[in-house]
Amino acid sequence: MLLCACGEEQVAGPCLHTYHGPVLTLTRATLDGRPVERVVILSMRHDGAAVELTDTSGLEIGPQGGVWCTLPCGFGEHPGHWQVTVRGPDGSRGSVDVQADYADGEGGRPSSSFDGADVAVTLSRSGHGSS
Repeated sequence: MLLCACGEEQVAGPCLHTYHGPVLTLTRATLDGRPVERVVILSMRHDGAAVELTDTSGLEIGPQGGVWCTLPCGFGEHPGHWQVTVRGPDGSRGSVDVQADYADGEGGRPSSSFDGADVAVTLSRSGHGSS
């Protein structure tokens, strides 16, 4: 039998960490000052690497392909530098470039993180919208 311990107290117990909710949530998008309900995720990067959208909340694959975000939508568990580019109505585009982390957490065994970063995106028809 192998018994592992976690922490400095050297007390036996599982080293388990859970994430409650996504590290990054796109809360709203606007175009010309008006709210947009859905956008298409064009690209997503975490710490410079492309991300496949597998751990998501509020996302769906469209009938013609593409990943649709019905706002709010969230993604990822790992804190870091996130870059997300979206397409909205009438060919509008926007992007967010943010250092996302959890605002709160609990230590001990098990430990957890919660309350990820919320961001909004402003869409632009010229393709240069930003958060």
